[in-house]
Amino acid sequence: MKLTIFSIFVIFCAYLYAAKAADGVYEIIDGDCNSALARDQVYHEHVHKTRLPLVSREAKSSWTGSQRIYCLKVLNDKDESKGATCKVTAGGVGSTNVTIEMNSAKNHGLEFDIQIYAR
Repeated sequence: MKLTIFSIFVIFCAYLYAAKAADGVYEIIDGDCNSALARDQVYHEHVHKTRLPLVSREAKSSWTGSQRIYCLKVLNDKDESKGATCKVTAGGVGSTNVTIEMNSAKNHGLEFDIQIYAR
């Protein structure tokens, strides 16, 4: 009986872990980034969280301004096999604001380079 309950618990945890890992993408390059100019860069942040055993790491970054975003880059500095993901949760290209959430897989850290271009 204890083994059955433990097995169900392990399967449930694996399901939650897989659902969270599937929520987001490896990195984001959105908008007209081919014509992005250095003078239009309004925000740059390097987000880094080291790994902790048995823990997934989370980070959030936001920017608000008066100019419209035309290029958004959220570049993952870790290997794709490490399982870190990112997603835009508010605003984005065409808006004057953006909020980005980043998550790591358990036992791994996260490291993203965020660049926002607006005019």
